[in-house]
Amino acid sequence: MKLTKADFAYQVAIYACVGLLLLISIFPLIYVAGLSFTSQGEYMRRGNLMVIPYEPTLRGYRQILSNPAYLRSFGVSIMRTALGTSITLALTLVTGYTLSKRDLPGRTAMLVMIMVTVLYGGGLIPTFMTVQSVGILNTFWALIVPGLVDTWGVLVFKQFFTNLPREIEESAYMDGCGETRMLL
Repeated sequence: MKLTKADFAYQVAIYACVGLLLLISIFPLIYVAGLSFTSQGEYMRRGNLMVIPYEPTLRGYRQILSNPAYLRSFGVSIMRTALGTSITLALTLVTGYTLSKRDLPGRTAMLVMIMVTVLYGGGLIPTFMTVQSVGILNTFWALIVPGLVDTWGVLVFKQFFTNLPREIEESAYMDGCGETRMLL
């Protein structure tokens, strides 16, 4: 298909804008990566805007990886991510599935409470006070427990399960499925 001059100019403008946005987005990553291979002396000599170091070094990485506190912190981050994500996903899934049942008593009141927490979050200080009063301050669980149930995720799961045809659920009941098996 042959482009007209106006279409070609439009395509060039779009590609130029996308290229500029890509450059703006990727430059900070390249800058930080280049800076991580720069020695402190070269950084002081050359100033703070350099992308490629003249004398690349791995000294900074050696220094960080030899620090046991860094390795412990990295392990805590990995555990928090793995454990927090799996627990949050499980609780959010079960809550969304439960709230998708139309005959659940108190369903509307629970949905209103969830919507209130979506619209009006407690904030940092009430979260801190809750964590402190529960007794998990300065523990690993203080990183996980405050975000155990993702309210947006509950609404997404609830809507997904609500939109499933009722016939599938009835068929599963006739085949002997219980609620747990049907959820899984």
